[in-house]
Amino acid sequence: ENVYLAFDADLVENQKVRKALIDFATELKRLGYNVIIAAWNPTQGKGLDDTMQAGFKPVFQRL
Repeated sequence: ENVYLAFDADLVENQKVRKALIDFATELKRLGYNVIIAAWNPTQGKGLDDTMQAGFKPVFQRL
């Protein structure tokens, strides 16, 4: 099964958010899930909802 993760773009600057993403993705992979990360340029919006409301689309990358 696929699990899509879309953490706020401040994970680039916020070590706690980045660690939470890494830890969560690692555990999901250990449990056998395909982990796919949604990413976007932070200038397009902090969250996925902000980004899409501004007319941008995220890029998806499988881990």
